[in-house]
Amino acid sequence: MNLNERNIKNLRKEIIIGDKLIDSNNVLHFPYISSTCNTSNFLVNNVHKQYDDIVIEQCELSTNSYKILSNSSSLLLANNKELTELFIECLDSSELKMIEVFSLMYQSLNIKSIEIVEYSFFLINQLDKDQTIKILTFLKTWITQYYLKFSKFEILGNFIKVISVLRNKLENIKDKSPRVIEILDILNSRNDSLLFSSQVIRMEKHLLQRMSNNNSTITSLLDINIKECCKHLTYLFGKYFLMLEPQEFLNANWTKPKRKHLSPNIINNINQFNHYSLFFASLIVNEINLEKRKVLLEYLIKLGMECIKIGNLFGVYVIGSALRNPSVFRLKNTFSLVSEKRRLEYEKIQSVMSTDSNSANYNKLLKDIIEKTKEDESVICIPNLGKHLNELTLIEEGVKDVKYKMELFYGIINSKIIQIQQFLIKRLQHSVTLNFQILQFLLETNGKCKNNDVLIELSKKIETTTLVSSPQQRPSLAQLRYAKTVSNLLK
Repeated sequence: MNLNERNIKNLRKEIIIGDKLIDSNNVLHFPYISSTCNTSNFLVNNVHKQYDDIVIEQCELSTNSYKILSNSSSLLLANNKELTELFIECLDSSELKMIEVFSLMYQSLNIKSIEIVEYSFFLINQLDKDQTIKILTFLKTWITQYYLKFSKFEILGNFIKVISVLRNKLENIKDKSPRVIEILDILNSRNDSLLFSSQVIRMEKHLLQRMSNNNSTITSLLDINIKECCKHLTYLFGKYFLMLEPQEFLNANWTKPKRKHLSPNIINNINQFNHYSLFFASLIVNEINLEKRKVLLEYLIKLGMECIKIGNLFGVYVIGSALRNPSVFRLKNTFSLVSEKRRLEYEKIQSVMSTDSNSANYNKLLKDIIEKTKEDESVICIPNLGKHLNELTLIEEGVKDVKYKMELFYGIINSKIIQIQQFLIKRLQHSVTLNFQILQFLLETNGKCKNNDVLIELSKKIETTTLVSSPQQRPSLAQLRYAKTVSNLLK
């Protein structure tokens, strides 16, 4: 909340004549804190010590939080009030989680990285040794776990500026503590191993160096062993998942006009989902022979079940989406030939994708898979990204409390993205062996995927009648048993 206009005018008369400061020694100049409000811009740079009470009252800042910033002169962060409150709470907290939340989420408050550096060193110059250690702990966590790890935190020019300013300020500290020296060593080492994308590249090189080549020819999906196909899809989908960076998830950036710039890897994941979903649907619809079409359909159902077994939930949704495609779903004569076992597996895939009870089946399965990864080396967890994008969108639109929103965002991004990435990169490197022919077949899908309109037309040509019910419309075994039980009771 900003000061009212009368107080603004009084402050201007007291402090500024023209554009010059009166008694500039008592005014804190904090150039990197920015705001969209002109009156707030004035306050950011020119709040006089005698107006502390007005600032605290009008901006609803607690005295305890504000007094830390008032040792030599007053500071108001205006529209960045959240920075003041959350940063101080972060420093006072004994929990590392609070530091991690702020380190990851500060940009969601429109706070710039350079402001974090300037603000940190302003506090270092004002606070005692114990508080200074907390700030340095925050800075180390911020640069090692996030800022130097993910390239999307900053464009290159700003990144160079932030690191340069941080290094200079650390070097200017006279009595350097071990923590200061440690942070300087990290900045001066210029070690690319901190960059997560570098780890992904090394993982991919390792897999490609071990790739086999048996000189066989693959002309159909049916030529590929289902388990091998699942592993190669897991590699393809896993690689795109590993390229996701946390800043792409802030402020629903993937829905914005500049989404290709703000969230390029999220867009790539979405495009891959749509591409392979259409590819699998195209394989079925392009098959004219009814028996071969049934075999293809059963193959995809078994492939979906193998994805569930291995933990590739992204793949489950890709295949489930292909089977739900209107051009495939209307092929009721083809579905009528599917064996009872495959029909039950088909229903299992659909139940995983069900949105009932806020996607309770998916959430339970994901939780179980994460637990299994700790014991079973064959399990490789890749979540369905679209499900969690929907969760983040609902939070962005529905939660107004800034701190609560930050914690919710952090909870999803950390547990459903970052932590899974850390495990996934190791599991792919040690558990997957690639085959050149299989990978080539799955990569060379461009031009084989028709759009939905074309698929519908092809579907109508291969099946003109739809007299037999699809598996989703036929009763399940559980329903049949229930009906039989009721019938026996009524006799």
